[in-house]
Amino acid sequence: MRHRIGLVVGLLLAVVVGCKQEPARRPTVQVTGELYCDGEPAAGAMIFFIPTAGPDPLVPVNPTAQVREDGTFTIRTYTSSDGAPEGEYRLAIVWEELTDNPDEQLGGGKSKIPARYNDPNTSELRVTITKGQPVLERINITRH
Repeated sequence: MRHRIGLVVGLLLAVVVGCKQEPARRPTVQVTGELYCDGEPAAGAMIFFIPTAGPDPLVPVNPTAQVREDGTFTIRTYTSSDGAPEGEYRLAIVWEELTDNPDEQLGGGKSKIPARYNDPNTSELRVTITKGQPVLERINITRH
């Protein structure tokens, strides 16, 4: 009986300790960049980084970035400003007119850029993230 109680207590401790561990995930590289449209900062645009290698179980979410007023952005994957795992990415950009209507927030407003930028398969925008390259080349897009 004592052996059985010890086994149950041991299993419960293993479950409790196991629950506190961070999930396995790819390390990230802190990266910043700039997004401009027709020579002006694309303030408010959202950039989605889609791995060209396809989904990775160790990266449960795709990296993203929101462009600041000055056109700069910092990539995040797991937490704010943590960067992205090394690799090559296709980009999708969503940049919409601001609206006061909550039903038209992100995905419901009028796009400021051509639809081709919204799809990573048609945007033709690519970046490679590597250690030792903390700043990406400026990304330039157009309204036509």
